[in-house]
Amino acid sequence: MSTSSALANTARSLGRFIDASPSPFHAVQTVVKRLEAAGFTRLRECDPWSPSAAAPMEITPGGRYFVVRNGSAIVAFAAGQSATSGFHIVGTHTDSPCPRIRARSTLASQGYVQVGVETYGGGLWHTWFDRDLTVAGQVVLNDGSSHLVHFDKPLLRIPTLAIHLDREVSSKGFQPNFEEHLQPMLGLAKTPSFAENPASGNPADVTARHEPALLRMIAEQISTTAARSVSAADIAELELCLADTQPASTGGLDEAFLFAPRLDNLASCYAGLEGLLGALDAPAPAAADRDVTRVLAMFDHEEVGSTSTVGADSTYLSSILRRITGALARHQAAADATAPVPPAEELFAMAVARSFVVSADMAHAVHPNYSGKHAQSGLRPAMNAGIVIKYNGNQRYATNGTTAQFIRAIARRGDVPVQEVAVRNDSPCGSTIGPICTSQTGIATADIGIPQLSMHSIREVCGAYDVENYVQFMKAFYAGGIPE
Repeated sequence: MSTSSALANTARSLGRFIDASPSPFHAVQTVVKRLEAAGFTRLRECDPWSPSAAAPMEITPGGRYFVVRNGSAIVAFAAGQSATSGFHIVGTHTDSPCPRIRARSTLASQGYVQVGVETYGGGLWHTWFDRDLTVAGQVVLNDGSSHLVHFDKPLLRIPTLAIHLDREVSSKGFQPNFEEHLQPMLGLAKTPSFAENPASGNPADVTARHEPALLRMIAEQISTTAARSVSAADIAELELCLADTQPASTGGLDEAFLFAPRLDNLASCYAGLEGLLGALDAPAPAAADRDVTRVLAMFDHEEVGSTSTVGADSTYLSSILRRITGALARHQAAADATAPVPPAEELFAMAVARSFVVSADMAHAVHPNYSGKHAQSGLRPAMNAGIVIKYNGNQRYATNGTTAQFIRAIARRGDVPVQEVAVRNDSPCGSTIGPICTSQTGIATADIGIPQLSMHSIREVCGAYDVENYVQFMKAFYAGGIPE
């Protein structure tokens, strides 16, 4: 067993991953850098991937590839040797609840310059008050190019009302109106930055939709990172998230906890990535295991229903799996021209029958102050006690008896402890991409995660040692075949 200090090192590595990923776009960028360093090649969906004269980049057995869509979702895979040996897939998501800058964000009140925001997902919005906030995300220019921006300093703040002006807050609780009271302040209208950047009189101009001083800051950062001259007038659209500026940190006695934003679900993205790369770097597996194609899918928009071109409830993953099957089948046919080749749909159906999806999303740890919110004893996940298998008879999770047995077998292989969770009968149950993936692809699926508290808060907490458990489980999953 590793020491607590060594286990906390993995958590600190996750913390750095989270700090580098203040938006889904940055999360994908961070993953891409790791993949390219590990020898993965980017594929474009508009290009052919099968062996042909027209294919600028074709899939070959044993090759490593990734496909990015919209800059906020990514599917990476290490191609197997056989078209029909199946896929080992880990599915996660890159998005987290946060306020996002509106399409028209110009806002001012009582001499304060504000930024209009809308809520994304089911956040605990009261936790965003009185925090030092910044913005991060993707900016689209008039020429169609997109660029990432992130200001590594406090820019915004959503102030609470002093208790002296709201005496009822002590008796009735904090009850803000999230349309009226969640709008952050950017500065004071009389300061030089705003006076020197007046808005355009043209209602179609971008400076009529967004604060000119903020646009200037964005343009200056893009000019620096892109090594080209960009002005505020060059900006067409903003896809910007608000984010906390406080970095992730381990804490508690023996560094037992990891305090960080966006643990749901960047912790799963990190574990899946580390597990995939760790398995590929391990000694060569048995021939049968090399045949399997290993896939890591990171979707966007899970927090708002997954119904988009980058969500799990799309053809994004299944389309890529079909194209992988077709490319590998053509390679097999070229290697043995005498062997009969079944129809493409039959090959894909055979591969699906030999595949498995691990839907990886965070789980609710039992709360020391609200333990009654969990079901009976034994279904109350503890921090630093291993991964959690999620069960729900109403299919809010995709786990069944067969897939749960598979998870337990993989955990034994990786020497990872296992816990279970199910909601109370009088409690609603959230869902994951698991039921969506299994219905979209027909692939057997189980839902797992590691326990955390404060889910959907601006700042969450999980067990620091469980990060290593999570990584080791993913590595064991990718490293071997389906246990008997």
